Amino acid sequence: MNAPLAELIAPIFCMVVEANPAVRRELSFYLQQPPWQIIAEVATTDLAWERLVTLRNTPQAIQWVVMGLPLTGRGHGDRSGLALCQVLKATDPTIKIILLADLRDPALVEARKLGIEGCFARETPISTLLAGFNQILQGEIIWSPSLTTIGERSAEDRSAGEPLASSKPMGKRRPAGIQQIDTLLIQLETALRTETLPWFDRLVIQGRCRELRAARWILTQLAPLPPSSLPSSPAASMPEWGSSAVPSRSSSLPSSERTAPRIFSSPLPSSSLESRSKLVPPSSRSPLVPQPQAMPPKKVQDLIFERLASKLRFELNNAEPIPLEIDILRCDRKQELLYIVLRKVETLLAELDLAQVEPQQLQVKRNELLTDLWEASIIDFLGKYYTLRDGIQTIEVVPAVLHSYAIVQRDILSKIPLVPELFAYLLFQIPLVPAFAVESPRPSSVSPEQVDRALVILENLVIQIANGVIQPLLNQFADWEPIKQNFYDRRHMTSREIERFRNDLSWRYRRDRWFETPTHIFESQYRLWILSDRGIRRIAIYAPRRQELETLSGIPLAVTIALEARDALSPRLRAAFSLLGSGVVYVLTEVVGRGLGLIGRGIAKGIGDAWQDRRS
Repeated sequence: MNAPLAELIAPIFCMVVEANPAVRRELSFYLQQPPWQIIAEVATTDLAWERLVTLRNTPQAIQWVVMGLPLTGRGHGDRSGLALCQVLKATDPTIKIILLADLRDPALVEARKLGIEGCFARETPISTLLAGFNQILQGEIIWSPSLTTIGERSAEDRSAGEPLASSKPMGKRRPAGIQQIDTLLIQLETALRTETLPWFDRLVIQGRCRELRAARWILTQLAPLPPSSLPSSPAASMPEWGSSAVPSRSSSLPSSERTAPRIFSSPLPSSSLESRSKLVPPSSRSPLVPQPQAMPPKKVQDLIFERLASKLRFELNNAEPIPLEIDILRCDRKQELLYIVLRKVETLLAELDLAQVEPQQLQVKRNELLTDLWEASIIDFLGKYYTLRDGIQTIEVVPAVLHSYAIVQRDILSKIPLVPELFAYLLFQIPLVPAFAVESPRPSSVSPEQVDRALVILENLVIQIANGVIQPLLNQFADWEPIKQNFYDRRHMTSREIERFRNDLSWRYRRDRWFETPTHIFESQYRLWILSDRGIRRIAIYAPRRQELETLSGIPLAVTIALEARDALSPRLRAAFSLLGSGVVYVLTEVVGRGLGLIGRGIAKGIGDAWQDRRS
């Protein structure tokens, strides 16, 4: 179903039932486009039933239920997933239920007998999932053939007493193995978010997570997907780069033509960009990146947004000693904020495309674009009408925060690099990486180097805008109790910890302004914040900054002069000290040493003569 037709259909009210908050948020993110409308997100079967009963006789009665809970077991409520499906169908047969199931679950046979309208594997590409939803919307019943086959075969095998393990080669069992690892990782990461977890248990679980990530990487390297499961189109050959997609509301492309990442499989370890700490242009040798062929700008955008969205499911702790404003947020709030900023960037690109902005206008409109992105993110994250009470006075938070624009512009927005270049690449495919830095003989806008460079610039943009959203909140409402309860991590709840955190940020701003920024300009590099499987990290990329170097003055200029003097003098001083050290060694060994040796020989000779005289 195309987008214009979908918008004419009355909204379909959906409920997402998924235990993992990150996955639940992703599902809601995908379905926030016509005709679907998410009105409930729950984690257990009990809450799902409660929401269903509450909304039953309202204009927003639930019509679709998208469930990712296991069908068997009661680890997510008093009812199992299968029991919830039975109750829903018995109560209201018109409710459509769509399952995102484990391939090996034998309960799928029983679920199909209930008349459930759709069932998909959890690693189903997002384009296939949305296409299946459209078919269900038209009255069809969609069950994945592989799910049906495997579910029925599992039931037969168990009834016959046969083991579930098949004799297929390792490559054909790889998705199930990776899915098991992903499930364990989700469980362990959920346990790590428990504030009362003992420190020793936390260390053990963190070590277990590292082992599982390493095992997953090895499994991915040694066991490639079988040919039958590989996607046929270049755009769909990217499943391991990102595990989720960011649907574009402004796109006119049908869902079947979009990039098809696997929405619940963890991505491979990050590209070489994320493991380098030295100054090198980003590059990747992964064969999964599509070859430099003609690709519409919209598909390039989808490819990059999908890879970034997939990283938001992983650990978002700051892995660097440098503090960030978003470090004060709880994990779920931090994740929510980054999702919001990412969605606003996508909306902004759609508006620029609709307005037919020319590439040369992007540089002129840079500050305006960043300001609009910052304001839209604040309104969406805090809520347009969010208020606080100070005694008898009511304070509207969003207008107060927006008044801090000048400070945010000076400290954060003006420092975000390569924004016009990023938008020019995403809208017009103007290359980001110079031709001399691209390893392929014929550089293309869809080459691995270009995609990697765009990805890290976009990640840095999203993180910095998120920092800009939190900075005025910290400046004006840092110690307000409602703000602390709604947003802060428990480690930063006390007034002392909040002030310590703010002081660390203040010192970071001064250090950046006086020392680090001129150093980076002099070294022709940008330091970008990126998302990796180990958290938020900082990398360096090369970029010419000669014009900025010529405008430096005061302390920043003195810093560059000091660096140049050190570079000029340090080799000579090292050579002089090396020569002086050699001279000292020669004097000590050849002169002083020989002198002491002669003195020792004289003493020994005198002792010997005296001994002979006594004996005689």
